[in-house]
Amino acid sequence: MFASSAPTSLAGAKCLVVGATDPKSIGYNCAAKLVELGAEVCIVGRDADKVESAARSLSAHASSGGCSADEASSSIIDACSGGCSAKEVSDVVGDLKQSDTLAPVFQQVMSTTSWDRIDGLIDEAKASFIDACS
Repeated sequence: MFASSAPTSLAGAKCLVVGATDPKSIGYNCAAKLVELGAEVCIVGRDADKVESAARSLSAHASSGGCSADEASSSIIDACSGGCSAKEVSDVVGDLKQSDTLAPVFQQVMSTTSWDRIDGLIDEAKASFIDACS
């Protein structure tokens, strides 16, 4: 038998998810699971309407204890497996596929969320982080 090493709580963790605007996407489902585990989540996307809608939906998922009617009918992983402590998902509109926009978008994330750090990054949108570091 293998022991599960999956965390049961990410309370206090600050996680940025890029590419979480489509409820059927891996990024959205990862954001939902992070929210369910109690992480503070900020999503970033290029389309303002989609980013705002996804953040609203994920926030509803959080405030409903991990399961709302909308999310239960979508593909959220383990959507109804328990409550969560996070209550609101932050959203930032920005394009992280362009290396020259990385710094401004990250500054906007940090000011929008009042975070002092980012503990986790999920990049489902194939942002250009490597190009920015070279």
